[in-house]
Amino acid sequence: VAMEELEGAYIEYIHAVPERTEKGWNVKLAVKVVNLEDAEKIVELQVAVDGLFEITKEVNLKAGEEVLVEETVDAGTPEVWEMDHPVLYTICAVLSDADGAFDDLADRIGFREIKTAGKDILLNGKKLRIKGFCRHEDAVGRASALLPEDYRMDMELIKESGATAMRLAHYPHAEPMYDLSDENG
Repeated sequence: VAMEELEGAYIEYIHAVPERTEKGWNVKLAVKVVNLEDAEKIVELQVAVDGLFEITKEVNLKAGEEVLVEETVDAGTPEVWEMDHPVLYTICAVLSDADGAFDDLADRIGFREIKTAGKDILLNGKKLRIKGFCRHEDAVGRASALLPEDYRMDMELIKESGATAMRLAHYPHAEPMYDLSDENG
């Protein structure tokens, strides 16, 4: 469990969707900014991805208001995420005011495109054969209270089996499993 003390305004989430274009990639951004104060607040939102792009927006927040800042940004020609070479970039959003930065949120993004063509599923234009299984979030003696080594061990077993996909059974699983999946292709 982690607890964070929030200032008068904060970034609730970053949603970034890569889209392939004829010249490279765009990123559709949606960043939700929340004002907890009883007064209007003017903040600056900066969003950057590892040298691919950086944007800055002024956001006027009314008292108690939530604002969704949306923008489509040209990301150029980043390295593409592939199963055998899973390249991830860090996306970071920072909120600041006249006194400086007071909140940030970071995540990772991979540039990949999934489409269908008839009965085929294509990853970055290449046919993908899906082989997988269902994963339950539990471990002997711990039930669903998994430790980091449990996630790493599961990922090693998944890779050894030659699986290309897995269904995370019954409910959303803990974030470490999603991160390991992105990192391991």
